[in-house]
Amino acid sequence: MNKVLKFLLLLLIFNINLFSEDWPKIIKHSSGTEITFYQPQIESFDKVTIESRAAIMINSPKQTDPIFGAVWVKAKVLTDRDTRMISLDEVVVTDAKFPDQDSAHIEELKKFLAEEIPTWELDITIDQLIASLESDKGSSKESFKTDPPEIIHVTYPAALITIDGEPKFKKLEDTDFEIVINTPFFIVKDNWEEVYYLKGGVLWYKSENILEDYEFTEEIPDELIEFILKKNPDEYKDVNPDTIKVKPKIIVRTKPAELIETIGEPELGTIEGTSLLFVKNTECDIIVDINTQTYFILLSGRWFQSKSLEEPWSFIDPEKLPEDFAKIPPDSEMGNVLTNVPGTEEAKDAILDTQIPQTSKVDRNTKLEVNYDGEPKFEALSTTDLYYATNTDKSVIKYLDKYYCCDNATWFESASPKGPWKVATEIPDKIYEMTPDSPVYNTKYVYVYDSTPEVVYVGYYPGYTGCYTYGGTVIYGTGYYYPPYYGAYYYPRPVTYGFSAHYNPYMGWSFGFGMSFGGPYGWMSVGYHSYPYHGGYWGAGGYHGGYSHGYYDGRRAGFYAGYKTGQRDQISHYSDGNRNVYNRENRGNINTNDRQMNRDNVSTMDKQRNNISTMDNQRNNVYSDKQGNVYKKDNNQWQSREGNNWSNSDNSKNKSSFENNKQDLNKQYNSRERGNQKTQNFNQQRSNTSRSMNRGSGRRR
Repeated sequence: MNKVLKFLLLLLIFNINLFSEDWPKIIKHSSGTEITFYQPQIESFDKVTIESRAAIMINSPKQTDPIFGAVWVKAKVLTDRDTRMISLDEVVVTDAKFPDQDSAHIEELKKFLAEEIPTWELDITIDQLIASLESDKGSSKESFKTDPPEIIHVTYPAALITIDGEPKFKKLEDTDFEIVINTPFFIVKDNWEEVYYLKGGVLWYKSENILEDYEFTEEIPDELIEFILKKNPDEYKDVNPDTIKVKPKIIVRTKPAELIETIGEPELGTIEGTSLLFVKNTECDIIVDINTQTYFILLSGRWFQSKSLEEPWSFIDPEKLPEDFAKIPPDSEMGNVLTNVPGTEEAKDAILDTQIPQTSKVDRNTKLEVNYDGEPKFEALSTTDLYYATNTDKSVIKYLDKYYCCDNATWFESASPKGPWKVATEIPDKIYEMTPDSPVYNTKYVYVYDSTPEVVYVGYYPGYTGCYTYGGTVIYGTGYYYPPYYGAYYYPRPVTYGFSAHYNPYMGWSFGFGMSFGGPYGWMSVGYHSYPYHGGYWGAGGYHGGYSHGYYDGRRAGFYAGYKTGQRDQISHYSDGNRNVYNRENRGNINTNDRQMNRDNVSTMDKQRNNISTMDNQRNNVYSDKQGNVYKKDNNQWQSREGNNWSNSDNSKNKSSFENNKQDLNKQYNSRERGNQKTQNFNQQRSNTSRSMNRGSGRRR
């Protein structure tokens, strides 16, 4: 029997290439032998190390009955948030059990697997991992700010234009105009006529006061038109401003603010099974509690309350929300807010998602150049002995006599603020003591895990891109205002409010501006600036545009209908929907994206040649317990494998073992079901998004 097992497992190892989220995997051989690998059961996950076990079935034409067993593996994870796939790297076997087989044979088999298993390519999805993790309350000890921004309610189409403090001007290259540099919007001043021009998509506005009284205009100086067309020759190619019937009014603010826009007076709708109402004719998430006649609005993951849309708003701890919030149906038009209601499955999943790092292997030869506006300038952080560079777009931190720079979620170190820089292999613990009032606070979520002479294992948690846990939910931004740097250059800092940040469990945080009436032509104009905004207003994650709740033509389209990625917003290459920071620059990074691209390019014939498939008639319902016994759940009934047969677990010889493991098996079953459903939801959303940003992409199920 040992020779048969060894042959079959040799066959498995040399043919395995498990790179699909679909389970189980069927590996076929020309001899007729089939090896079935069932979905791994996660036992533990710590930062980048994962331990799991998987049930296995070997079926050979030379055998009357298949052989069942279990294999335990330990590996590092290489995650890719763009595809939500996790590849297991440096996989090693820690144990293997095949009931009814000779122990000596098993030990020989374990030794063999330990030598060969590094050739395996195993993938699972982030959602499959999340579903198997223990819930976390998500309570944070960090002192995030919850002061409300100015909340402006209007009953007509409007656009909120934010300027970071008092307007700062600089000559607009190749023109006689001056441009406002401390805003992501295109605002220029005509010093000759003492007027200001604002560009919103293909629309132009004009005012004699930079802060108010903007009106739509068709009289644009030729010099400005030439400048725009030089930057983007296709700007007016396919659209005529006259065809945009709704031309919003302009609201300008120089301090944190958010805009509530209802098309006419607020219209209320009911939320089934609750004593809650919601405002239907808006893209904002606004709920009314009938019992207290209180309005609640969700902004950047934070809840604020007021007795009306016009009165002052105050922050409310999410754990003090009315109980009916947790009863909102997930598939309702307000189901998206459940992510920010403590105790819901949606909130728990969002918190667990923050515990999974995006990882990468970085080539030690990766280079970095840090440029300053003049000589390096440093200011003290509230954390003792830490200083940060103010006059650069990079996050440079001084600690004692060394300098550390976090760029694109990779740490570098140097003995001088000007370099030369090399990839860091360890980071001082002091950096991870930074508090949210630090302008470079997000860098404490970037880690160095391990290193070899060739590469360094690095990773970042969602906190690096502005997603934090607070009060049992996730929030965007720290809530602090960080003063920008002004000099020959303008370096903005991340903000929390002003851009309608909304969370989607599959796409992360996206930004909207109440501008669905503007079509696909974005209002943001970073592409016309010569300043590095991708590291400023929207933090290290860059700008991810396209959030629109789905309100249009007098109705709301549902939760997922409004989330779009890759719109033509004329921002920068960071608006392409790319969530994985490591995928943005080819600087020697190695990550799972390579494998995913390879997977997409594998033809059906290649897959057949690799003898890999997933069978529709092969159910993903087989599990292993911690002793290596194998079970399957069929028609809501557990069965155990005894010798060559399946038996009802309640009446089997292994009944005592089953009873001891029943709770864990049920947990594994529920986790697998939830994780696979969430994976299907994500794939469905990606498919819908790719089909021309179809509005009716469906509600959450």
